[in-house]
Amino acid sequence: MTLETMVFKGKSGWHKAIYTFLRAALLSNLYVSLGAAGLCYAATRLQSVSEFTPFVLIAFLYVQSMHILNHLTGSKADRFNEPDRARFYHDLRVPLTVIALASGAAGLVIAYRQGGCRS
Repeated sequence: MTLETMVFKGKSGWHKAIYTFLRAALLSNLYVSLGAAGLCYAATRLQSVSEFTPFVLIAFLYVQSMHILNHLTGSKADRFNEPDRARFYHDLRVPLTVIALASGAAGLVIAYRQGGCRS
C-alpha cells in the first residue's frame, strides 16, 4: 500500500469518491488534456480568435485520445515503471478504448466541420 492511499483506507463516502476520481483523472491523463485545452484557449485569446471553442475541443480530444491509445498499446514499460497505471489500463481497457476512439472521432468531426477538409 502506498503512502497516498493510506489516508483513504477504510473510508467511504465523498472522501473515497474524490480520491477515486482524481486518481482516474491522473492515470488517464485528463490533466494533460485539460492543459492542452488551456494552452489552445490562451493561444486563441492572444490571437483574438472569436470562435475558439472548436479549437479548444479539438486540442482536448486529440491529446486525450492519443494518450489513452499510447498507454493501451505500449504498456510493457509501464508494468515495471508504473504498475498502478498498467493495472488501471489493463482493468479498464475496453471502456478506455471506447473513450479513446470516440474522442479521436469527435475531434476529427469537429475539425472537418471547421472547413479544413473542403475541396
